[in-house]
Amino acid sequence: MNKKRKIAIFINDLSAGGCERTASILINKLSNEFDWLLILLNDNIHYEIPDGIPKVVFSGEVKGWRQLFYLFTFSSTASKVKIALENFRADTLISFNHLPNSIAARIKKRGWLGKLIISEQVHCSTYISELKSPLKRWVKRREISKYYSYADLIVPNAVGIASDLKDTFSINTAITVVHSPIDLEQAYRQMQAKRPAVFHKLEGKFIIIHVGRYEPQKNHQLLISAFKMAALPNAVLLLVGQGTLFESTNKLIQELNLQESVLQVGVQTNPFVYLAASQVFALSSDYEGFPNVLLEALASGLAIVSTNCQCGPSEILNPNQEIDPFKGDVVVEAAYGLLVPVQNTTALAESFKLLYRNHALRTLYQQKAKVRASDFAVDKIISQYRTIFQS
Repeated sequence: MNKKRKIAIFINDLSAGGCERTASILINKLSNEFDWLLILLNDNIHYEIPDGIPKVVFSGEVKGWRQLFYLFTFSSTASKVKIALENFRADTLISFNHLPNSIAARIKKRGWLGKLIISEQVHCSTYISELKSPLKRWVKRREISKYYSYADLIVPNAVGIASDLKDTFSINTAITVVHSPIDLEQAYRQMQAKRPAVFHKLEGKFIIIHVGRYEPQKNHQLLISAFKMAALPNAVLLLVGQGTLFESTNKLIQELNLQESVLQVGVQTNPFVYLAASQVFALSSDYEGFPNVLLEALASGLAIVSTNCQCGPSEILNPNQEIDPFKGDVVVEAAYGLLVPVQNTTALAESFKLLYRNHALRTLYQQKAKVRASDFAVDKIISQYRTIFQS
């Protein structure tokens, strides 16, 4: 009988998010095929993991005064994680998020003999350009350019991310694109759940929904301003999520006198019950990696409008076509949804009007949505990861 391979997952935590969801799916779907070790920097777990999976938690956050010893923190945590890998006798380490990726690369540099797979789910050059501190921008560029090459394989979840790593950071390591998965069976079950009490406010409304963290990248201000400009009768903008800009967003809603038509419901353990009750999904981000929330919207059978940001939306909604952001100020009718230029309030407002008024187009996108979602079904994506782990 063949001995099971021993795989460690190294990630910040398992809070609600795209990387975290992918990591939890890997453990759950492949729990019987491999032995797993979960290594976290914070003991924050939102997603379920199978009983009996060993877990170790190391404090690797770099905040406050710890930033003065940034590189020392990396080095210290790398030593601890390396010991955990050796004690577990791991064959393979797969890391997610920039901090674990950088630490994992140092472990490999120090002579750890296992296979290192770096999962990159952010368009790195765009992310770095958004950092306010020149020092942080320099450190991030250095980390990626210098250390990612120690990986045996880099697995981006979008073609645009792979191109960015090769072209901007001159990464020569083998790269294999594997899109993020969505568990359609679980999604459909969650859609059937009992609707929360808040739905009495939504009865008979035309619902445009956004699911995402309240962070600058997601650009809630653009979303709310476009909804205000569109002035759709009997329409509601439903915001699901939490984050650092929650209160400032609430203040903007009040300033625009939208308290009755923009509804904030916070983080939800089951966003699908909200998605299934909506007509249109809106993504207003300035940049993305591969927005898993678009897969959730497709699975829920929604018409979608998204900013055509770097990167992911065009790859999902307009496959086999140009993936760079569209220029100009037009609304583009892509294969599986509408794409609008980044940070363009007028174009986003026009897209809302189009899907609100054009019933035939909205219905067409709703009908095609679940077909496109099937391309990212969890079994298809897990099969690709299985091949990688077994190679």
